[in-house]
Amino acid sequence: VRIPAAHTLSLSLSLSLSLPPPPRSSSHSLRYFTTIVSDPGEKVPPFFSVGYVDDQEFVSYDAQARRDLPKVPWMRKVDKEDPQYWERNSQVAWNREQIFRVDLGTLSGYYNQSGGDSLYQMAKISKTSRGPLGNVLAFGQFSHSRR
Repeated sequence: VRIPAAHTLSLSLSLSLSLPPPPRSSSHSLRYFTTIVSDPGEKVPPFFSVGYVDDQEFVSYDAQARRDLPKVPWMRKVDKEDPQYWERNSQVAWNREQIFRVDLGTLSGYYNQSGGDSLYQMAKISKTSRGPLGNVLAFGQFSHSRR
């Protein structure tokens, strides 16, 4: 679903799906932070995406290399069970980058009517965790800013 961003400063979406409880009583959260900027600085990449399990960074996307990269030892072993894991997830991240680029262009078109220089940033934060009844709780928040 595509929602016009003309006058929307932020959009929140919350979704709860009922699934059977996990076999163990452990609970973890999965979060991704993804952002793009229209005019990145010297040390700021134009697009980046980072994944966390609980509070530990486990994966990040390198936009120059167009690759998802493992950030912890246990993620370096995932391709033994799924040889296409890194290729598939790198393609998903690259596709996400292309969508963000189009959306950023649309956003700048809405707000830069004067033709002056502006810096635009879009971000998406998503989180998935298990609720107290074992159900999966997913939350996503989109935002943008201009200066």
